[in-house]
Amino acid sequence: MFTKHLPLVLTISILCAIGSTQASGVGPHRSRSTNVAHPWNMWLGATGGPFNAPSSPDNWLGGAGNWSNSADWSAGLPGSSSDVTINTGSDNVTLDTSPSINSLVLGGATGRSQLTDNGNPHMLTIAGALTVNQSGYLYLPSGDTMTAGASSANLGNIDLEFSSSLQVNGDLNNSGGICLGCAFFNQSYGNVLAATGTLTNSGSIALGFYFQDGMKAGGGSLTAGKLVNTGSIGLSGMSYGTIMGSLVNEGSIGLGAGGNAFYVYGDATNSGSISTGGVHSGDVLSIAGKLTNTATGILNLEGSNGAGSEASVGFLTNAGTILVGSPVPTQYLVVTGGSHAAPNALPGFLNTGIVNISLGGALTSVPNYVQTSGQTIVDGRLLMVGNAIANFAGGAVYGNGGTIYGAVVSNAAINIGDSPMTIGQLFMMGNYTQGANGSLTFDIAGAAAGQYDQLNVSGKAKFNGLMTVNLLNGFVPQIGDMFDIMNFAGGSGTFSKVLGLPINSQEHFMLEYNPTNLTLDVVPGQDTNIGDAWSSISASAITWVPGNGVYQGMSSNGVSDPTPEPSSILLVGSGLLGIAAVLRRKRSI
Repeated sequence: MFTKHLPLVLTISILCAIGSTQASGVGPHRSRSTNVAHPWNMWLGATGGPFNAPSSPDNWLGGAGNWSNSADWSAGLPGSSSDVTINTGSDNVTLDTSPSINSLVLGGATGRSQLTDNGNPHMLTIAGALTVNQSGYLYLPSGDTMTAGASSANLGNIDLEFSSSLQVNGDLNNSGGICLGCAFFNQSYGNVLAATGTLTNSGSIALGFYFQDGMKAGGGSLTAGKLVNTGSIGLSGMSYGTIMGSLVNEGSIGLGAGGNAFYVYGDATNSGSISTGGVHSGDVLSIAGKLTNTATGILNLEGSNGAGSEASVGFLTNAGTILVGSPVPTQYLVVTGGSHAAPNALPGFLNTGIVNISLGGALTSVPNYVQTSGQTIVDGRLLMVGNAIANFAGGAVYGNGGTIYGAVVSNAAINIGDSPMTIGQLFMMGNYTQGANGSLTFDIAGAAAGQYDQLNVSGKAKFNGLMTVNLLNGFVPQIGDMFDIMNFAGGSGTFSKVLGLPINSQEHFMLEYNPTNLTLDVVPGQDTNIGDAWSSISASAITWVPGNGVYQGMSSNGVSDPTPEPSSILLVGSGLLGIAAVLRRKRSI
């Protein structure tokens, strides 16, 4: 199902190939002749490490002018040992050559200091750090290449267009704005931002744009050793993000329109929001390690329209909110269990938060899906692969029209419908086992098809725990009505307690355990205690009687109990009285 995940080496090779191909004029972007630096080439000196030459300050004297004009510099034309500063507050420097310098500071606290090219591609090599301050604006629109050999920072604005690239061999701290391929109404592709160390973003990073169904679009590639994000990162127009190590997100990461991909090759922790599925998206989100979605984290895989999006994680622990699905097309979330995980050893998906699989959504888990608290809503598909099971050990389960594929073990509260006191159908393609702490609730709002809950199990059903019946919206069933609330291939056990069987002083429900279904029959008579009758009969003392839906109380040695519980006699007697009184009208979905 999930076909877009690429191995590490192949992913890097493709990203590099994209940059070099588009730089040479191939692809939907403006053709410019340039050489784009490989995103992972480190600037090294003759000794094999970063080159440290004696440095000297060289300041731009202000105003507009070309970089190559030595008269505009305080110490003449900058050279390899120059610490260059452009920050008078009124600067517009045109890069018309390909210099090598020691460091660059662009801008200060006020005014505006701009560095741009002359319409032709150039290469600026910085042995040390690049610092763009609040008033600085680095604008490379013509396939330029800039390399910084040490950790760098941006507090201002950086704009890379038409196959331009910025490579930082170290950490990059961004608290300003960075835009790759954001030249609206132009096709600006092949733009690269790369940091070999940790990219720390508290500002905004925008990769590409998408406009008028792709008639106008731009894209870029973001690569980092690690990513710590408290700001915003947005991808549009076939943009790529590749994080070689871990991801910590407390801000927002959004894969928008035009088909984008974001790869994390380590673990990820999300306390902010990560989203996919913009217009005509077909996005890919891949996290090779473990994703921890904290209580404040939101993973939103609900697309709008166009191509379906796909997300893949190795393992997932959720205490926050996960949303999967849209009406058209299907949105996928796959929990792979990692490359070397045993299929059934540990939970691949551990939920204590909210998981909402809406219509059009599919969540697939190779290891077990385990919920200890929180809730899971299945209006789409929850798929267990191989021997994996859905183990609802606690919390709540809802669903209307959804399907769970694989065995289900429940000690949770299953309430069919999208919330309590709502009507729905839920399907399970496999066996269903309800434990002693589990509960199953059926809501009834009418006698017609679709007006009461129904659970359909393709395999065998084993009962224990609690069952509850709720009448909604003042509905009062008629004597002789029958509600087919559950279907299965075969059943065993009984609920330890059933609540909600009394209706009024004239009638009550009788629960029938039939060979392939459970029914609620409306029979005459008041029975205010019938909900407690089952608590005195253990599951081991119940024998299913094929064909007639009546069960016998049995002692532990298999001999019929000569003194059945009074409530059991009342239940059977009431049922016989109802049969004799009226012709039962049976209704089922």
